[in-house]
Amino acid sequence: AAAYGVQTARGQTLLVAALVCRGPVDVPQTLQRCHAVLGQRAPARLVKIERLPRNEAGKVLRRELAARTTVRQALPEAEQAG
Repeated sequence: AAAYGVQTARGQTLLVAALVCRGPVDVPQTLQRCHAVLGQRAPARLVKIERLPRNEAGKVLRRELAARTTVRQALPEAEQAG
């Protein structure tokens, strides 16, 4: 997993977490657990991906993750409706 920010049209940064999953994951339930444990520090959205992009040293390329994530994917459902 890796956490990163995604910029919205309003200039806000939303925290997103990318997950590489080996099996099925109940994303809404996992997100709810994150909020219960982390509160405001929890990601606004979880995005499942095949693999994390890494550089030669093995560090996660968060900018690449952010570039791959659309704002629509990052917005919580309540904000997408509005």
